[in-house]
Amino acid sequence: MLPPHPELRITDLTKRPSTPSLSALVDGAGVRRFYNARAAIYHLARALRADGRDRMLLPAFHCPSVVEPVLRAGMRPVFYRIDRGLQVDLDDVRRRLDGDVVAALFINFLGFPSGFEPLLPELRARGILAVEDCAHAAVSIDPLELAGRRADAAIYSFWKLVPSGVGGGLWLSPQAQLKLPPLERAPLKSSVVRAKRLAEEVITGLGEDSLVARAYGLAERGRVRAKRWLTRPSAGEAAPQPSAASVADSISAGQAKEYFFSERLAHSRLPWMSEHIMSRVDLAAIVRARRDNYRTLAARLDPPALIRSALPVLPPRISPLAYPVLVPDRSSHDLRLREREVPVWTFGSTLHRVLFETAAADVVDDAVHLRDTLLLVSVHHLLTTEDMDGYADTINGYCAEAVACASN
Repeated sequence: MLPPHPELRITDLTKRPSTPSLSALVDGAGVRRFYNARAAIYHLARALRADGRDRMLLPAFHCPSVVEPVLRAGMRPVFYRIDRGLQVDLDDVRRRLDGDVVAALFINFLGFPSGFEPLLPELRARGILAVEDCAHAAVSIDPLELAGRRADAAIYSFWKLVPSGVGGGLWLSPQAQLKLPPLERAPLKSSVVRAKRLAEEVITGLGEDSLVARAYGLAERGRVRAKRWLTRPSAGEAAPQPSAASVADSISAGQAKEYFFSERLAHSRLPWMSEHIMSRVDLAAIVRARRDNYRTLAARLDPPALIRSALPVLPPRISPLAYPVLVPDRSSHDLRLREREVPVWTFGSTLHRVLFETAAADVVDDAVHLRDTLLLVSVHHLLTTEDMDGYADTINGYCAEAVACASN
């Protein structure tokens, strides 16, 4: 099964630079590059904290990678409602505006523009910075340009669009100039891990039967055996056991990834290899492929009763992150669809614990509903419209079986 997100292929490193490249669009818009989008949010929040106000409005439905940097910057999140159609509740935002709020962040879910613009006059009158989170879709098409920039600041995540591994950005309007610190080279360990991951993606793209893939597999098996031998307990020495406290405090691997935040990486520059990839991939072809795949799924999906499309109509210019469907009890279906080779994944399946500690019950209820029902089907450029036809047939057939079983 192809991966849910775009991966690096050898042609991404060898082809001639595309025109315009993602790097050129970033430079032309005056976007400040960061190691990832979390770092961009962190530095924005830190700069705003100097204002003296310490509250930032955030959507109740989110990925913790939006919330954790705000907390690390010393700010207090205040959550506003996202309705079950993935739209911002404008009245709920207005109710939460007060003298302690310095910024409000709005996510363009899956690349679809958030409807926050009616709030802009009031936010600006109060001196509240409006932040458009474009992490799900860094560009739009016709013409090909950076997405967003309707607000006072914009957040970008480049690796979700192109196979750069990492990469984030922060755009500030001329009226929102903030002091941002200089960045340093990324730590050696993270550079080695990142290089290994990119190399594995390239090797995977060559095919498992290629000479390079077989040689790498042999070397990797040898490395794993050597590591196990070197880290084995000495004779008579018991293997270390986790303490009761560490077991009790542990979280799942998925949650750990969602919550992960490194101040060292937040202060690191975008790696040169990521820059190189951003300058060479065929950006226009990537966006066209995403749009074609999205429209194919929208036309072909016709599941009986069990699921429904969350955003069936693709507006002009949008570069979609994925195709969203809503399915009751999502967690009982996504693994079964993966077993059938459908590249499905989730967004918001982990909500930050601070939401449950601080937000109003009705705000939490809608976020939990989306968490438990939203399922995404990949539409990235490594997939084809023929793949989409096959996935649609599989999903339609699976839903028909599930409905038939439920009725028996």
